[in-house]
Amino acid sequence: MKKSYQFLLFLITVSIFIVLPYFAEAQKIYEGQVLDKTTNLPLPATTVTLQKENISVKTNDRGYFKLLAKDAIKDDVLLFTFIGYKTYQLSVKDVKDYLFIELESTSASLNEVNIKAVKIKNITLEKFWFADIREESKVTGGIMIGNSKFSAKLFEAPVENAILLSVQLGRKDFGNYLVKPNKFARFILHIKRLSNSTGGPGETIITKDVTVQDNSHLITIDFSKDSVLLPSKFFIVIEYLFIPFNEMISVVTEKKAKGLNKKGRQVTEDAAAYSIAYQPVISVYMPHKLSLLWSVDEKGNWKSRQSNKTMAISATIRY
Repeated sequence: MKKSYQFLLFLITVSIFIVLPYFAEAQKIYEGQVLDKTTNLPLPATTVTLQKENISVKTNDRGYFKLLAKDAIKDDVLLFTFIGYKTYQLSVKDVKDYLFIELESTSASLNEVNIKAVKIKNITLEKFWFADIREESKVTGGIMIGNSKFSAKLFEAPVENAILLSVQLGRKDFGNYLVKPNKFARFILHIKRLSNSTGGPGETIITKDVTVQDNSHLITIDFSKDSVLLPSKFFIVIEYLFIPFNEMISVVTEKKAKGLNKKGRQVTEDAAAYSIAYQPVISVYMPHKLSLLWSVDEKGNWKSRQSNKTMAISATIRY
């Protein structure tokens, strides 16, 4: 009886190892954008077909598509077809990431095809006026983080599924520190969705560990190769690293008790006091309206407060 039980357990274990890979490969999502090879304009209503599985979708008005393969046949082929263009074939074996497909028009029917001219745009959200500064005197203030390890800024894109190209940070460089700030600084940057329940930062879309290489007042983080599709509302979150590498030590003068004078009164004297702040210090500016500053409290919850200043953070997107 014991041997039969062990044999049955062995069969179940082997079955799991055989079936799991099948389920792991049972579904596959293909997504990307279809463009005209010559004009670089999106091609809406392009048909995207998985040939052997025989399922199709059409691109939206920006040329985007998303196709779910239920069976994920290993030697299947993706077909991209649009009237007046050469059919493009792509083996699913060659699909590794987000797809950018360029279709080539056929000269015979080029003049017969009427494509809606939706130009691809690159725009910068929340662009700050001193983004290109190099002189310290032009920066009027900065966000100094105390107990909070996180700060965040909300962005609103004009469309859904815009592509994130880069994030820019305005950096304040204080000159009154006892130890000059290291030109290298490390922090973590998160792109997060808007939480419908709290109104603050929610699910993480992508995270980057950033090392600043110089004292430039403009930090640019490149996302052009990450294929990040943004929701219409999203947060850019800075996670500060409280490590010696990022320390800025300042010295100030404070009154310190010296003793009592002949009349029994307390006498004070000037004494040096030290404090530590952490890089990067994000510059602030005054927008046209009140904004919300988001940070994490001692309990780990996101909290916001109204301010007449906002952090110098911008995002460049493509749509």
